[in-house]
Amino acid sequence: MSSCRFKYMFVAYSASITGWKYCRPLIVVDGTFLKGKYKGTLFVACAKDGNNGIFPLAFGVGDWDNNLSWEWFMSRLKETFGNRNDVLCIVSDRHQSIERAIKLVFKETAFHGVCTFHFKQNIKARFKKAGAGELFESAARAYRKEDFDYFMAKLGELSPKIREYVLEEDPRRWARCFYPCRRYNAQTSNIAESMNSALKKARELHIVSMLELLREKLQTWFVERTKAANEVMHDLTPWANEKLQKILQKAFQMKVETLTLSRFNITENQREFIVDLENRTCTCRRFEHEELPCAHTIAAIDKRKLPKHPFCGRWYLNSEYKETYKGVIHPVGNEDDWDIPEEIREIILKHPNYKVRKGRRQKERYRPSSENYVAKRKCGRCKQLGHTRKVCIKTPIANAGSKRKSFEDA
Repeated sequence: MSSCRFKYMFVAYSASITGWKYCRPLIVVDGTFLKGKYKGTLFVACAKDGNNGIFPLAFGVGDWDNNLSWEWFMSRLKETFGNRNDVLCIVSDRHQSIERAIKLVFKETAFHGVCTFHFKQNIKARFKKAGAGELFESAARAYRKEDFDYFMAKLGELSPKIREYVLEEDPRRWARCFYPCRRYNAQTSNIAESMNSALKKARELHIVSMLELLREKLQTWFVERTKAANEVMHDLTPWANEKLQKILQKAFQMKVETLTLSRFNITENQREFIVDLENRTCTCRRFEHEELPCAHTIAAIDKRKLPKHPFCGRWYLNSEYKETYKGVIHPVGNEDDWDIPEEIREIILKHPNYKVRKGRRQKERYRPSSENYVAKRKCGRCKQLGHTRKVCIKTPIANAGSKRKSFEDA
């Protein structure tokens, strides 16, 4: 009877694999620590569906958050989801192990973009200069190079050292106007971190219990979103439709000049933009970056009296949204009914080679000084936030023999 130790694990449900081809070619990855007896790291890979919701792709468990673990996880990720013709964009924080793994595994088939939120927090923590983070974020989100140059010049006026520090990182990895592929509206790795937060309780469990809780959560999400997609009566997803509705009034106020049947000159606040409906471009560059019509494009579409949904990327169509969640995540069933090969049944899987440390286990991640976080105090008596039991005035003191009295007893 053979035995081995647990080291790595990779999970991707069939429903996620089939639904991935209806999502934008964008993957956000992140890692977080497990809170169980043997520690370890939980790896998460997510995408965005046509309704701008989190679409879970894959999960992994490794012994450490290091080069080998990330390389192993990225290899499994490429085997499972790397067979699309689109140029893939992978977004994460500036973790060196993630960057190294993407270069080694995906090579030229994927581009690595860094999370602008974490980059901004690094700038704030390193230089502590008021306004620097906001100028960097404006430069990172600029659609046109002219706007990027303007904000970077302002940043240089504020602090040449900060501008030099920012440009040490290749702008193609964080500045929207220089992206070599579409990154859509995913400037940060927040969706992967949101997934980590949703699994906060699950990370305290034994790995088998964690996987079952994860399966139940994904099963619920798929059912709820399938129901929501079937209730939509228009062509676009609710998020895409709402986004277009918000800029309709702005589009109607623009001056439109017809150049050809597909090209238009749009004037907004004395600035001119050229829209090409045939090639789906606008000189503001928002249309081509997000594959959703900008206000200038809507003005041109309205001039031709055409429907708007044919000019949106296929990801935003409600028909594609339905297909995204068409797969079913089944329960694992009774263990007695499992068909396990005999050679697998004979394997004894031992716990990871990790020395369990004494003391209370870590429950919360270590927060860097760059995060503006204020701990919430919770009273041990009345269970309300904002004070501790030492100054609580809402309940009597438990020890009647104490000289201290509560405010209500005074």
